[in-house]
Amino acid sequence: MVSKTKCQTKHTKKRFLQRFKLKYHRDLKTSIIKKIQTGHAVPLGKQTNRVSRFIVNDIKGYNLVVVYDKKRKNIITAWEKS
Repeated sequence: MVSKTKCQTKHTKKRFLQRFKLKYHRDLKTSIIKKIQTGHAVPLGKQTNRVSRFIVNDIKGYNLVVVYDKKRKNIITAWEKS
């Protein structure tokens, strides 16, 4: 059985390639999560107790809206801020 974390990562990889033509890799993931955890991302609100949305600026030239799972410390999905 595949874990929820692996499913989230697979979904995120697919969305980064589809929406931004970027490969989602460990360094990119780490930089986004570090910005969220250190307060350099703008919180947009909570979806649930464990899932929140953030605006993360200047990631490979994009300003992203990112959905973050704080329990698993994982990015669920992202889209470009309009």
